[in-house]
Amino acid sequence: MRRDPGRRLRAVRRGLLPHRSHHRGQAPGRGHGAPEEAQALTSDKVFLEDVRFYGHHGVTKAQQTVGAWFSVDVELDVDLGPAAVSDDLRTTVDYGVVAARIVDVCTKERVNLLERLAGSLAQMLLGEFPCRQVRVRVRKLTPPMEGLHATPGVEVTRRR
Repeated sequence: MRRDPGRRLRAVRRGLLPHRSHHRGQAPGRGHGAPEEAQALTSDKVFLEDVRFYGHHGVTKAQQTVGAWFSVDVELDVDLGPAAVSDDLRTTVDYGVVAARIVDVCTKERVNLLERLAGSLAQMLLGEFPCRQVRVRVRKLTPPMEGLHATPGVEVTRRR
């Protein structure tokens, strides 16, 4: 059986086969390196783990009176491209400022639920920093609860 070199070309023209550039992850109708395509494929993150503070959050009187140590982890989806090129702190999210704001929000007012605390943090981060999405994890490290030897916590993810 003979091979027909024009067969593939005819199939591509009729739309039956994708152009070869599509095999490299290219979207149909887009040129190589389109800026909007590159941004959609990036997955840059600034994260902080184990930001600690002492607070009086909780439902029971013991939790509100005695208090406990809390730990917060955050992950902010941001475009780190400008900072990777410029090496300038002004072109990225300053994680020192993020940590200070986390402690500030968590120690200003008392809440009953970790869910409320995590939601407030997510709202603050989306409002004050140039991020597309945030993930917030809040854990109560030393809950004054008899028999509880695990670390309770919640995690929320919010998008713009």
